[in-house]
Amino acid sequence: MKKRLVFIVCLAWVSLVWSHPMPNTLIDLRLTSNQLVFDLKIPLLDVETAIFETNSASEGLRDLPMQNLMEQYFSKHLQIKGLDGRPWPVQLIGLDTIVASVPLMGNFQELHLQFRVTPLEKADVRQFLLYYDAIMHQIVTHQAILSIGQDWENGIHASENRTVKSLAIIKVDPINGAVLPVSVNLEKGSIWKGFLAMFRLGMRHIAEGYDHLLFLLLLVLVAPLVSVRHHWDHAGGWRFGLWRVIKVVTSFTIGHSLTLAICSFGWVQFSSRWVEVAIAVSILISALHTVRPLFFQRELWVAGGFGLIHGMAFSNTLRALSLEKAQLIWSLLGFNLGIEAIQLGLIVIVAPALFWLSSTRYYTYLRLGIGGMGIIVSLYWVFERLDWLG
Repeated sequence: MKKRLVFIVCLAWVSLVWSHPMPNTLIDLRLTSNQLVFDLKIPLLDVETAIFETNSASEGLRDLPMQNLMEQYFSKHLQIKGLDGRPWPVQLIGLDTIVASVPLMGNFQELHLQFRVTPLEKADVRQFLLYYDAIMHQIVTHQAILSIGQDWENGIHASENRTVKSLAIIKVDPINGAVLPVSVNLEKGSIWKGFLAMFRLGMRHIAEGYDHLLFLLLLVLVAPLVSVRHHWDHAGGWRFGLWRVIKVVTSFTIGHSLTLAICSFGWVQFSSRWVEVAIAVSILISALHTVRPLFFQRELWVAGGFGLIHGMAFSNTLRALSLEKAQLIWSLLGFNLGIEAIQLGLIVIVAPALFWLSSTRYYTYLRLGIGGMGIIVSLYWVFERLDWLG
């Protein structure tokens, strides 16, 4: 019985390993209005096997600089042709190694390459033939998975590691041993699709950005209250509270919209790490403000100033997409409106409840509870983002 159980366990483990795909080449296609960028990730061990161990001239190849070696190798194994059969210029623009991980197999190194492809004059960037047989010309079990990582006009982008659209699996034909070209015919997009995708991205970004939402909640929390002798006292009424909320939210919006635009265009450079630390500090100050007034009647300027910092963090998402100028302008509009939609939704849902509770004796406990939580969480974020937590 024990032998049978051991056999079943071993058989299941082997079956699981066998069913899991071996590391293959990942080809990520990023599309602009007049260029293609192919982002390749290839297991380094397979590269060494295909180029050196199966090549009679490997000694000479080993003497070449890596950049020249890859340019020489891929000039023979990566070609893009238009529908008229003419090849498009291919340029290697990025080369490094990265560490990848596959379940049950652990970590392994990948060769990371980027190629820029420029269509010939009057050629349609969305229609071409891809001839690719790197590695596969020597290792017939190897495969390449082609996906679209970014097509702004069709609302496709791989921001924040989201799933991309798969196009094809390139592999050796078992019948004739050849690697057939892939015919790529991409759907025509539009500005409207790109705009809507950025609107949804803005909504998702702020909805998942708990630090930004907490900051806004802390400022709104004390909006209905009046400060007397440096202590929070009574509620100032609906009109008083609503006017303060409008001023705070508008000031925060102007602040983050300004730096979102400036930083997305690359006019200002900054350290992302220190911006994240500054955001945590802004939350800490706002949390302390809910416990004891620090800047009563000056929330307008504080919200605007901290909004400038939060906008810098928002810009990281758009900068990572490397959009063209026209696409970036539409993206800024859509992304910002998406952010404002979630902020407005938060205010509409939360503000009435806060205004009603502010006239009761329970509001003090709510204010101190949320403020205390904000202090603890923001301190954790400060230490975490300073790497003081190990």
